[in-house]
Amino acid sequence: VYIGGGQPTLARNRIYDNVASASGGGVYVADGEALLENNLVYGNTALTGGGLYVATGSAVVRFSTFYGNNASLDGGGMYVFSGSPSIYASIVVSNAAAAGGGVFASAGNPVVDYNNVWDNIGGNYGGVVVAGEHSTSTAPLLVNPAGGNFHLQAGSACIDYLPITITTALDYDGRARPLGPQADLGAHEFYSGTCFARVDGASRVYTDVQQAVDAAGSGGLVKVAGICTSTAAEVVRLSKALTLRGGYTLTNWSDYDAVACPTVLDGEGSRRVIYV
Repeated sequence: VYIGGGQPTLARNRIYDNVASASGGGVYVADGEALLENNLVYGNTALTGGGLYVATGSAVVRFSTFYGNNASLDGGGMYVFSGSPSIYASIVVSNAAAAGGGVFASAGNPVVDYNNVWDNIGGNYGGVVVAGEHSTSTAPLLVNPAGGNFHLQAGSACIDYLPITITTALDYDGRARPLGPQADLGAHEFYSGTCFARVDGASRVYTDVQQAVDAAGSGGLVKVAGICTSTAAEVVRLSKALTLRGGYTLTNWSDYDAVACPTVLDGEGSRRVIYV
């Protein structure tokens, strides 16, 4: 991928197994204010910037996963030649280079923080780049990166890592962020369970309908997807006027279809379903 300038968005792509004779095996940003988010960049090769090369400009790289990229010289995962790119909320692991196997900058003013940069051959950082005070270097517990599965496993330090002020609307799979109070690092938001609920107009996805109902204001709309139950005396207790609507999916919170996408509130034969 070559970005010459402007303000393009490159989102929700797999960019892998590419080779550049010079720089930017996966992505080359020549200039501009490009936004790169929710991308999987892996197995790419170049002399410098195996995964990504930023020549100049103020690109934003966020919520992406860089894995197994290689540079013969510097910057296995990413190389910044100049400019002031922002790199955050990303996982940069198991890349390789002679120097700065994770992230390398020869000049410029890159802002690199809130990332997990770990296990990169040639060092996690190189050149003028240093780890931001909010970054970590921890095994991310990816499901099967060698097989192209970069989802997070339960217990990963990348889950709920970011402050509530840092998020984006979707992840690589098109699922809403964040699940829970805080978003995860990398291209994939960690999802588990069978019950999901969301207050209309808010970004957070809950795994308990009652929590979403409690967070909603009077007259609000709570959207529900999946199969939901509870350990309380009822699945949902309503103490204010609101709309509780099913028929949504993890990748579509805008349109509902109760026939094609049924939502189930299950009392399991031992509790009320809805108590008003």
